[in-house]
Amino acid sequence: MYLLSCPNCQADVSVTPAQAGDSIACPECQSVVVIPTLGELRKLPQKEQPVAAEPSYAGGSQSSFGFIALMLLAVLALLVTSYCGIRWAAIETTTTTEIHVEEIREGYDQADAASMIIEFDSMDRIPLEMSGRLDYQLANDLKAKWARNAAISGAIAVFFGIGGLMLASRRQSA
Repeated sequence: MYLLSCPNCQADVSVTPAQAGDSIACPECQSVVVIPTLGELRKLPQKEQPVAAEPSYAGGSQSSFGFIALMLLAVLALLVTSYCGIRWAAIETTTTTEIHVEEIREGYDQADAASMIIEFDSMDRIPLEMSGRLDYQLANDLKAKWARNAAISGAIAVFFGIGGLMLASRRQSA
């Protein structure tokens, strides 16, 4: 915008280059002000334009940081989920308690009477409670632990991902 002086009251009149060669009314005294051609208009002083403020978002850089942080946490939780899933899949469990009991029953069905009497006599010397869990039970427990860890970290990943997306949608709507 250029500043033009009114010939009647000397008030400053703002004009644009698009108005070059036209006439307008002075905002102060309403007298006619003739706007010079574009070449002469460019020689006049320009009016200071107010700097347009950039659109601000709710939260500004804080919401950007929050979005990035939540999404990074979601990716980290997904990596943990993947690791736990791989560990779960790597544990081989071929025996369950039911299969183990069935194998013992089959062994008793095939055993002769003399070996059964010897085993029954040895039961008096060996305590009935087991000293520890069997290897297949330990493997099943470990596999269940990795599955539980994968489920928990997967839920955490979903939680952070939804939180990040909600923060981003709130930022865009503002």
